[in-house]
Amino acid sequence: MSMPALPSAVITAIEAPLIQAAAPDALMQQAAHHVALAARSMLASGRVVVLAGSGGNGGDGLYAGAELAMQGYQVQAILTGSSAHEPALQAFVQAGGEVIQEPGHADLLIDAMLGIGARGQLRPNAAELVRHFAGTPTLSVDVPSGIHPDTGLPEGEVFVQADVCVTFGAARMVHGLSHQSGQVWVAKVEPIGQALQQAARDDASCALWLLRAIERDRYQAPQGLRAIQADLAWPQWEPTPTEHKYSGVAGIVAGSQEYPGAGVLAVAGAIHTTPSMKHVVAPDDLVKHLVLQRYPEMVCTQSIEASSKKVQAWLFGPGCTERAALMALMQRPEPLVLDASALGMVAEDIAGLQQRQAPTILTPHAGEFATLASACGVGAEPRLEHVQAMAKKLKCTVLLKGRFTLISDGTHSYSVDAGHGWLATPGSGDVLSGILVALVAKAVHGGPSVDYVQVATQAATLHARAGWLAARTPSGHSTMTALAIAEAVPEATAQTG
Repeated sequence: MSMPALPSAVITAIEAPLIQAAAPDALMQQAAHHVALAARSMLASGRVVVLAGSGGNGGDGLYAGAELAMQGYQVQAILTGSSAHEPALQAFVQAGGEVIQEPGHADLLIDAMLGIGARGQLRPNAAELVRHFAGTPTLSVDVPSGIHPDTGLPEGEVFVQADVCVTFGAARMVHGLSHQSGQVWVAKVEPIGQALQQAARDDASCALWLLRAIERDRYQAPQGLRAIQADLAWPQWEPTPTEHKYSGVAGIVAGSQEYPGAGVLAVAGAIHTTPSMKHVVAPDDLVKHLVLQRYPEMVCTQSIEASSKKVQAWLFGPGCTERAALMALMQRPEPLVLDASALGMVAEDIAGLQQRQAPTILTPHAGEFATLASACGVGAEPRLEHVQAMAKKLKCTVLLKGRFTLISDGTHSYSVDAGHGWLATPGSGDVLSGILVALVAKAVHGGPSVDYVQVATQAATLHARAGWLAARTPSGHSTMTALAIAEAVPEATAQTG
């Protein structure tokens, strides 16, 4: 299931009194033990170098280094701060660890320079060490040094690219926002873990729930550390005995003379996701011809009104600029997915979008997000807090596409790590919008209460899994087309169980 990530301020406020109440360094040593476990899972034997900062993060690294030294590893430490956590440094030296000044070779690097309390770019000496060890398998303690713990953005030109991050009690926001975190393993450090998990349950608006679309791990998490899961709650794919072809009908308004393929791709995404009937409103004969040529089971109509009695959710936008059709859909009571050109059109009428009574899901990429953000007065950078602000202001669910797809209704927020980059191909977003409208229609048919954030999260995860499957070749993964993504959706749904 999904894993909660919390902002650094929330974590610090919860941790501080618990650390003070515990015996000196007790929780630090507990955390360090998990770091050592992770290091052993990454390296059976060899030389480990710890880059230790002056704070608690550095103490975690030094205590972990001490444990590894006692287990027979050759462990060296380079102190990157103005001081070191003295009890941890003493334990490190007494265990046989060596403090060095100049970097050499490492089979594994433990990045324990900066934790969630640090801000700003790496100091010159630390940056030079990061450059020196570039390419070395790297285990970061808590967060990758040089990456902001809440935004996931680099703090400067030089930062750590972790292969694994070990964190404690709950994930940090960066773990769902930045690929620099690598694999993320959460250690159960009590009582901190229970307190952080409770905070996520008590205040949903402060948490970001993390999911991975696929399992693509170089390293296996050891017992006692939990990886972000590639799983979530899925609908029942097989129709029940009482369902039929009209159970969850999706309506699609997409394609044009200029962009006929967008209509085909949106239809392909929808038709491969659920077995229910799909309607496509195709004012352009070319779109109608191409859709029916490939999918003769589609129902093609000339107007929204002709399909309105059957359709339970609508999609508008891929390759389509029919403003009158958009205005008609904005007045309808069914849920509406808006993608591509639709996003630029509604940016010109923000008030109309805010006044819409029925559920609306927006699916921008970064450029479309910036256009919408400018129109509604929120930050234009594709960042979580801006996605949340847009969702609140527009009273919509927002799905911001990317390697880490962010989904929010302003209160509940998810991050879906695709786990690969093969989705970056033309038409991929059209397929996603088709998948999404099919899932929305299915959910609406299932009952009056629909969690649109959950449905959008399902769509993003399914899309990413289908992309991974579509990119398979006998020799490994390689380039594929958007249509191949759509055609891989049935296998992706079957794999969800």
